[in-house]
Amino acid sequence: MKHTKGPWHLHNMEKNTVCGPKGFTVAVTDMYARAPIENKANARLIAAAPELLEVCKIVVKWWKKHQYDIRWNGENVYNARPKEPEMVIKAKQAIAKAEES
Repeated sequence: MKHTKGPWHLHNMEKNTVCGPKGFTVAVTDMYARAPIENKANARLIAAAPELLEVCKIVVKWWKKHQYDIRWNGENVYNARPKEPEMVIKAKQAIAKAEES
């Protein structure tokens, strides 16, 4: 199942509620289980999820296009497959977690 398209935002009145672009509720953090400040932080993180997923995809796409353009100590490394940087590995992991079926 596909997620609700972004951008997502916090509800104007209920800061623990995350809404999609048409105002429908996407998620609600549990306002009774945690401190209010933690609920708001969780809701802000959830609201940023579509943009964060998009950034992860951009990072992976950039790496696939430019991985052989990298220079180490002034020498070209075109003939050897460079090791994926940790940010690319983590971006792929986040994408898999978000798009897991």
